Amino acid sequence: MPGTGKTKDDRCGTIKFWKACRSNPSHHLHAAYHNCHRRECPECSGYWLSQAADRVGDTFEGYESALSRHFVKAGKRGGKIYPPRHFSFNPSPEEVGRLVAAAVVRVEVSGVSGDAWPAALAVTFLDVMREECGRWLRAAGLDRAGIAVIHPFRIKDEYQDIAVQYAKTKNEERAGGPKYNRYSALATRSDWRDYFDFSPHIHIVAYGKAVDTNDFRGIYPGVVLVNHSANHKRSKRLDNPKKLRGLVAYLLSHAAVVKGKDAYTLFGDLHSSRLRKYKVCPDCKERVPASEGPACPHCGRDTLWRKEIVRCEVCGSEIVEVSVENGNAIYSEEEHVCYNRVYDFWYEFIKGPAGVS
Repeated sequence: MPGTGKTKDDRCGTIKFWKACRSNPSHHLHAAYHNCHRRECPECSGYWLSQAADRVGDTFEGYESALSRHFVKAGKRGGKIYPPRHFSFNPSPEEVGRLVAAAVVRVEVSGVSGDAWPAALAVTFLDVMREECGRWLRAAGLDRAGIAVIHPFRIKDEYQDIAVQYAKTKNEERAGGPKYNRYSALATRSDWRDYFDFSPHIHIVAYGKAVDTNDFRGIYPGVVLVNHSANHKRSKRLDNPKKLRGLVAYLLSHAAVVKGKDAYTLFGDLHSSRLRKYKVCPDCKERVPASEGPACPHCGRDTLWRKEIVRCEVCGSEIVEVSVENGNAIYSEEEHVCYNRVYDFWYEFIKGPAGVS
């Protein structure tokens, strides 16, 4: 899981500088931390989660934008795009045993042995889970477009309350930065494995309407399909980008993580083989393939990102770097204004959306 590795160096998780509202520090005064951007780091994995959730969120928004243009081009200006929904596939212990056995056979056939066996089994088991997930998606009618996240563990029932309290304590200790949830907080402990049961399952955020859960159970008796965005769960509807990004960050906080593999899988029309991503140059507005850069090949601009000044959420003033003494913000004569690097993206289908006329 993210956060269960080692820090890159002693700076991880330490304060780099402070940020304050230029007009009134009581509006905004937070620390900015050193960040190694590594998902396995117990101090910095929260930043990776936020960035990964933004990437996924951009892809979902890009898909909807490309789909809207497709509807207009096809003369369907009133074509409605319903928000994605959250589901999960929950295999029974017997089904998990079957999947583990299949992974063991593959590892044995590969000839891997000795110290390399555990890592090879973990990677192979995740491959088996992904393959099975593709079959479950098709049976559930959810294979049009979405993201799949494999969770290998669940918090043990007897530690649920402890996990909530531990996350609260970790957040109180930190004066800013990404917030911990019960999973990401426990992941920072050296004994984190003691708090979890091996209970692999897969979360899905996908477009489309799933088959009835009982009908799905008839096809796969050993797997329970759960609709977390059912009509009676209005608060769970992913009807705005903030909700979607928040859910994705939460799901990734306890995703299966192995070296060289992504923690999530984009499938259907969200996969890069069907949806092409471009960066839009801030100056000439030409589109550049996302894999290219950093300069614009059309106008020569040095970077394809633009500066976006960070502003106070209370009064709209600029956020600047400050020093802090005895809890008070000390402003310097030469203020450094904080900004984000922002890319503007453009997405388009390579051959048109699947399953949409």
